[in-house]
Amino acid sequence: MPSARRMSHPISMIGSAAPATQGADASRTTGFALATTIWVLAALAVLAAYVHDVTTTRVETTQAHVQALQDTLDIRSTESTLLYVLATRPRNHLGVVFNEPVDEGSRASDTLPLASLPMAGEPHVGLGRTRFSVQDEVGLVSINGDDRLDRLFAGVGVSAGNRRLLAERLRDYVDLDDQPGLIGAERFDYARFGKPPPSNWFLAAPPELQRVLGVDEMLDANQWRRLRPLLTARIQFGYNLNTMASAVAVALFGEETAQALLEQRAETAILSISQVRTRLGDARPANDEGA
Repeated sequence: MPSARRMSHPISMIGSAAPATQGADASRTTGFALATTIWVLAALAVLAAYVHDVTTTRVETTQAHVQALQDTLDIRSTESTLLYVLATRPRNHLGVVFNEPVDEGSRASDTLPLASLPMAGEPHVGLGRTRFSVQDEVGLVSINGDDRLDRLFAGVGVSAGNRRLLAERLRDYVDLDDQPGLIGAERFDYARFGKPPPSNWFLAAPPELQRVLGVDEMLDANQWRRLRPLLTARIQFGYNLNTMASAVAVALFGEETAQALLEQRAETAILSISQVRTRLGDARPANDEGA
């Protein structure tokens, strides 16, 4: 009997060790599965973020392309509409008129209908996001024989010496002979600098002014950018004060007088020089018809 009791202890110890080993293995298996699950979820989250980013980028790119195409269509449609309006609708001293017909056999009356499409360079809204402006050339300064071109150059900061040089060279550029002025330039001067010869005729367009010898040195890019919209190649002997570009008015008359002119024409059409004589004095550039 005593020996039987001694044998019961080892049997009891062996029986209790087996469940402890199985519990540890189960814990390790559960921890491994949990870690694996977390890594899989993290990988899926990264993949989802990548797919979302790629999809968003492609959607935004597609939308940008669609918008660019729509903008192009709006610009072309606005251009077509504008050309049709300019070709078919009557005009007066202010611009294009829609609301009243114009009697071509009579002179303008003391009052004119307000233009539905003013032509003094104001911004207008086209189709979609299109913005445009229309500028009457009689409201600009001519590069062909207009003495007031000097004032325009002065307005953008061209020095007096360069203005005299430019005037002389521009005169030689359009005259019919090959005899240069005192500070001018003719065919052989252009050849010496590897430039195309002068046309000896009126300039065809404002960009041709840059072909005059030395202009690229007299005018920097910023000055030319400011000048270009204010120039025309049209040969004219007066201005339409109703459509004169505001920058031209400032250059020709000064800030104060130009502002008074702009305010006056905003109230009523300028049809006679007597309407502005007290404000412009001897600086008036227009003829008695306001054109």
